[in-house]
Amino acid sequence: MIHMIVAINSTRTIGHHDTMPFHNPEDLAHFKAKTLNHVCVMGRVTYESIPVKLSNRMIWVLTSQLDYEPKHDNVIVFNDESQLLDAVLSYQSDIFICGGLQIYRLFFPYVSVLWLSHIADEFDGDVKLDRFEDHMTLVNSVQYNTFMCEEYHR
Repeated sequence: MIHMIVAINSTRTIGHHDTMPFHNPEDLAHFKAKTLNHVCVMGRVTYESIPVKLSNRMIWVLTSQLDYEPKHDNVIVFNDESQLLDAVLSYQSDIFICGGLQIYRLFFPYVSVLWLSHIADEFDGDVKLDRFEDHMTLVNSVQYNTFMCEEYHR
């Protein structure tokens, strides 16, 4: 099953100047709990914005840089969108689409579950998430101490 996991704030910001615009330890723990022992798919900029190795996960990174060398050993680099798409669609276990915006847009037509974290923050960044949830059904909402997570299904 293909999952999409993303955190937004009140302005739907997901990025700013190639970085994550907010740091919420509770939401990061939620991300870890959901993605642990699964494949995480992301673009190069998103991968490079993560300050630590995502242990116990395989990372699939899409980049146009043909000579790209990832900084960790748990990364497979794809240089072609269609090869990555084929790999994701043929994967036989849960897989998580983790950003950035172009990756979310590429894979959304195939997503079965959307995990949408709402961070209480009003920063207005330069990358905004599309309203993917408008095309899915809300099945659960959990209020944590510092954020709310909505679960949508298709």
